[in-house]
Amino acid sequence: MSKLPDTICSAPFFKLELDNAFRFRPCCKFEGEYKTDKKFSFEEAWNSEGRKKLIKDFLDGKKPTQCRECWVEEELNVGSYRNSMREWIPDSEIEKYLNKEEFYPKILDIKISNLCNMRCRICGPGASSQIAKEFLKHDEISREDYDFFRDKKILTKGNIDTLKSWLPDIERIEITGGETFINPELFELLELCVETDNAKHITFHTNTNGTIFSEKLNKLFKEFKAISIGFSIDDRGNRFEYQRDGGDWNKVKENLSKYQKLDLPKDFFINCTVSFLNVYYMPEFLQWCIDNKWYMGFNILFLPEFNHIGNIPRFIKDKVIEKYEKFPKFVDRREGFNIDKLPKLIDMMNLVEAVDDSHFKYAWNEIIKVDERRNQKYSDSHPEFYKIIQEYINEKV
Repeated sequence: MSKLPDTICSAPFFKLELDNAFRFRPCCKFEGEYKTDKKFSFEEAWNSEGRKKLIKDFLDGKKPTQCRECWVEEELNVGSYRNSMREWIPDSEIEKYLNKEEFYPKILDIKISNLCNMRCRICGPGASSQIAKEFLKHDEISREDYDFFRDKKILTKGNIDTLKSWLPDIERIEITGGETFINPELFELLELCVETDNAKHITFHTNTNGTIFSEKLNKLFKEFKAISIGFSIDDRGNRFEYQRDGGDWNKVKENLSKYQKLDLPKDFFINCTVSFLNVYYMPEFLQWCIDNKWYMGFNILFLPEFNHIGNIPRFIKDKVIEKYEKFPKFVDRREGFNIDKLPKLIDMMNLVEAVDDSHFKYAWNEIIKVDERRNQKYSDSHPEFYKIIQEYINEKV
């Protein structure tokens, strides 16, 4: 039996992430960073004092405050990233790590760029070059910040040399940020894995918005042990096109069908981000996923807080929950193919009660502002939820 604290997390021991704000950290849930002097230096981040301190805190049985999101999810019993990591890399591997003088990461997670072909409503300039352009045009971002996000070359000579020494130990590479399938560095990294004869023991994961089907990429994918792709899709039809501006739902559906037919050792799934924008329509989207044989994984949007489903006013929450309860096969709390999703969303909505409607006002004003900017109307694509929102607004007046 392991002698490690039950609050241990294997991420800082085995994983290194570079996020779209150029911060090194153990995972996407971590609210902090490993400080480095050299820009984008994998080696320096891996040997940083910040990483060493985080490891010590976990070994001492502490619950680092930077890991708040996982602690909240575990209170709700919705499955945290920390617990997923422990299932994948058990405590016995941590104990092996503690007995080694030198240990390289098993997982490398890189947000390579904000280069993107879409302007998703849940996104920001750090993850979308199209949104960065929009922000710059409307003076919501400085030229300095715009260039900061754009000026990102990850595969420097130093990092390539580091990767060559790490690749024999790496079991999984995750590449996200922007639309990865249009980024030259994605191809460069995959080719490096193939050329060094390491691809065969590596599982490669990425996210894509589903707008691109690349034969060149599919050829490279065949060299890897397995391929995992999360398709960043939050709804269907005109709601998809509203929430992920620049996308064509019919083209995306066609591409999804092509990906399902690829002869690869693959794990393909819908990676849905749940926010104020789409929470009302989750039952319909779940039904679409089931009908089309897609597993849905979801991320609950925590930041910005005004889009978090917990901060929706109670009147609106009750309307959403009332709708969910009309879909009994989805409300069933047994674990299974997609059926456990809605109860977890209900739990998350009930976990937090907004003290006032400031978050709602901000969220709604943002929707109106971007609608005017893009010549769109939320009411055209989301008429049912729009009506509920108007009921609440009228009641408050």
